[in-house]
Amino acid sequence: MSPTPRPRYWQFYPKDFWGDELVEDLKPIERCVYLALLARAWNHCGAVMREPVRMLEAIGFPAAEARAFWASLRHLFVEADGGWGQPRQMAEWASASAHRAKLSAAGRSGAAARWYDPAPGAANSPAILAATAERMRTPMPSDSDSDSDSDSDSEKNQKRAQAREGPSAGADPPVAPKSKKFDPMSKLAPGWPPAVQAAWGEWVQHRREKRHALTPSTTGKLAKRLEEWGGPRFLAAVEHSVANGYTGLFEPDPTAKADRAARPTPGPPPTANAYDSDPAMQESRDRRRREYEAKEAARRAATGLPATPENP
Repeated sequence: MSPTPRPRYWQFYPKDFWGDELVEDLKPIERCVYLALLARAWNHCGAVMREPVRMLEAIGFPAAEARAFWASLRHLFVEADGGWGQPRQMAEWASASAHRAKLSAAGRSGAAARWYDPAPGAANSPAILAATAERMRTPMPSDSDSDSDSDSDSEKNQKRAQAREGPSAGADPPVAPKSKKFDPMSKLAPGWPPAVQAAWGEWVQHRREKRHALTPSTTGKLAKRLEEWGGPRFLAAVEHSVANGYTGLFEPDPTAKADRAARPTPGPPPTANAYDSDPAMQESRDRRRREYEAKEAARRAATGLPATPENP
């Protein structure tokens, strides 16, 4: 029996992630490293990591930064099976593995029931399969018999077709003439200058590339707008609309550039971290960490583990 495939995903619940107080106490960069470490552990070693620091180095951090990040994240993991694992991720790994094993077992049992049935009267029982193989070994009919059978089948098919079509007078049915494809270039008056004609062709090609070909009604209104605007305004509108990828023809707005220039330039974002500037948030983080360390020390004392584990 082949081994159960490794689960390729885990159920991630953002509400549970952000609702964890320990996660809220992390700095933004520590949260990113935390998620990257969980994903790396899931793909490469399951829910339990043997050497977390080396795994952080494999992600791309230098050795010193990897050790520093692991010191900040170690309180989120527990020791399990000779390594370190995140409790929620270990539970999701067990659930996903059990689900994949269940699906694999169901597929094997379904294939066995479909292709082999030991019941004597079943369609795929050994006796029926042997009889089917014997029939397949019988010689094929001669060519003359095949020709006669094919001729009779051809005659039957011809009679059925005649019955469906009814009596025919022998004349071919009339073929509807194909409609001539509309060309937007035909709506342009020949008296316009070459520059206007080139701009008209550029706009027609632009609409085709945007998959919005000009219809006869749209082309007629466009020709009327050309008559109202004149050549210079039409050239400016075509250049502006094509440059901005518009499907409609719009004239450039001279006030838009002035409005953008008058807008104030945003300053650089603040660089100070909220934890570095707010003493109350620092005190809350330190208090929660002290509470966790006290619980961890009590757990280790109860289980006989050393009070201060060495950094792997």
